[in-house]
Amino acid sequence: MEKKTEINESVSDITAINIHLDEITGEITKLREIEMKKEDIEHLISATVTAIMKTLEDELKSTTQKYQKQIDDLRDRAQCNETRSTEAIKMSNYNEQYSRGTGETEMRLVEKVDEILKREGAEISRDEILAIHRIPTRGVGIRPIKIESGNREWKN
Repeated sequence: MEKKTEINESVSDITAINIHLDEITGEITKLREIEMKKEDIEHLISATVTAIMKTLEDELKSTTQKYQKQIDDLRDRAQCNETRSTEAIKMSNYNEQYSRGTGETEMRLVEKVDEILKREGAEISRDEILAIHRIPTRGVGIRPIKIESGNREWKN
């Protein structure tokens, strides 16, 4: 019961405040109409607009300068990246002679080792083979190979 009376009192207080605010607003409006003339209003508006335009212009200049600096930095970084990529392409072309054709040879070697191991009855998958190396020899003939595995049981 007390809550209802408190709520009712609060609602009535709020409506009373709204009524007073409406009265005050009406009186302020009347006073403004009486005191301000058309010339005063125009002068006030022009001064306000001028101040706002100056502020916006200053903010626009500072923002433009900030972004121009960022654009210049990005251009410098792009130029640096272009130089690096050109150098990398040159180096890769230079190093190509050392890596050319090795992938194809290694794949053929792995396939031949697979064939030999299957023929001999060894059950080894390609996943168990870590590396295959040819052992250099002085003589002419079949060069021996060394197979590295991660499986210790297979090594025995």
